[in-house]
Amino acid sequence: MIDQIDADLKQAMLSRDELKVSVLRGLKNALANEKIKTRQPLSPEQEITVLKREAKQRDEAAAGFTAGGAKDRAEKERLEKTIIENYLPQMIDDEDLDDLIEQAINRFGQEAKQTGAIIGYVMSQSGGRVDGAKVAALVKQRLAA
Repeated sequence: MIDQIDADLKQAMLSRDELKVSVLRGLKNALANEKIKTRQPLSPEQEITVLKREAKQRDEAAAGFTAGGAKDRAEKERLEKTIIENYLPQMIDDEDLDDLIEQAINRFGQEAKQTGAIIGYVMSQSGGRVDGAKVAALVKQRLAA
């Protein structure tokens, strides 16, 4: 993934795309910082975790700017998030997510105390290709029914 970011960074620099250059440099720094923090090369899963964290930060910043009335800054944050999402794996569609939740409920039971186990199972089976908050909401909704 880092090689792809490097290649895209070079291309963005050549095409003078300042926003993309800025975002990709930030991603490289975030990945480098995580590598220093863990004191070992990052696995693909760790790289994805870092990119998800960066995307989530952009999402939260956009929400804050929107609430504060700074729509132009919110739009910039959304554009940055879009660039970051290009490096994340394709998310699982809703139908497959429902199937995973159903499997987990069948495995652990439909009791509210099993919510954490069900969410953990779905997250591990999805390989990080699903938003944890979405899974939690769907599981809680399913268990309440």
